[in-house]
Amino acid sequence: TLIHQIDIKMSKLTFDQIVANVKNITSLPDMMPVLCLTTEAVPIFISFLYLEDSSALDVQLPIIAASSYEKGRIMCFSQVKILHNEYFHRADTSQMISNSINWLTRESSENAPILLLGFDKPTITDINKSLQSLGITTESDDISNLSKYNCIFIPSNITPDIMYKLTDYVKNGGGLAVFNNNSEMEPINKFLLQFGLSYTYCVLNEGFDNSDDIQAPPAYAYVKESHFVPLLNRFKLIMNKYERTIEHRIKNYS
Repeated sequence: TLIHQIDIKMSKLTFDQIVANVKNITSLPDMMPVLCLTTEAVPIFISFLYLEDSSALDVQLPIIAASSYEKGRIMCFSQVKILHNEYFHRADTSQMISNSINWLTRESSENAPILLLGFDKPTITDINKSLQSLGITTESDDISNLSKYNCIFIPSNITPDIMYKLTDYVKNGGGLAVFNNNSEMEPINKFLLQFGLSYTYCVLNEGFDNSDDIQAPPAYAYVKESHFVPLLNRFKLIMNKYERTIEHRIKNYS
């Protein structure tokens, strides 16, 4: 249908802008994948899902995703450490963050600072150091007038009492970036569902900090199957096959 074609075109434009001039980004420990639940939600970077025995399933989950909502835009990142100075400058990570900010702000020419809302002081210091290398200034924890900011960064454990203000902020054209900090997922997921996004309850690279860089997908076609509906169908097929393999092994050993 025409609407479906428009959705695909917009998804491709979103993807292309965020991965422009990016070959690889840093891999991170304890990444919480993101589900893309609506046609407005777009997988950007993806990573393999692993079973408990460390074997990789033929399923790749989004670790960075974007979505448009009314006049605004929102992105989810699988781990807040991507903003920490030790990871920010690895591979093309800083370029990807710069692209993401440009997408969230619709490449606004206004030199407005980014608002850091709900982060602890050491994290704010780390984020400031990273963003200053891009020539970006920040302010922190000023909720008196959110509309003066083109972009807001929040952690996944942002207090629920501010979420309604953030919803209005995005509705009215703001750009919001959410960074997972391995907190309780239920409150943030209730907030994210309205944007067609949700964090999962599995962790990639759990406690592991020595993985290879993550390659940027060469085109949107490579990530579109990581949208939730095709992903769910594929996961069911793979798990059915996996269960049949286990049953077959049990029979052989019995």
